[in-house]
Amino acid sequence: PLTPEQRLIAAIQAQLDEVTQPYGDNIVRTIQADFDTNTLRITVGDAWYLLREGLQDRLGMEVLELAQLLDFKKMVVEDLAGNFVARNPVVGDRLVIVRRYQDFQGAS
Repeated sequence: PLTPEQRLIAAIQAQLDEVTQPYGDNIVRTIQADFDTNTLRITVGDAWYLLREGLQDRLGMEVLELAQLLDFKKMVVEDLAGNFVARNPVVGDRLVIVRRYQDFQGAS
């Protein structure tokens, strides 16, 4: 049987899958919820880098809205290599994306 925390994480994963599904498979690989710091940590796969900039923006905003709806104060997005990809805004309401396709290409 799952613990209450595991059930909550599974529910968050299901909601995240629903939001990201229209953008393709394997974009979000894992999530970690730190309830003590109200932080949602999301790991994206390489499929993130295959999305056009506008789709990255739209997907990022939808995921940020979901994180805020779930009462997470902080959201951090990383890729499979552990590179910092995006975070919630400190000022304003738009996700701050710092790693896009061209950055990924340069790292290869």
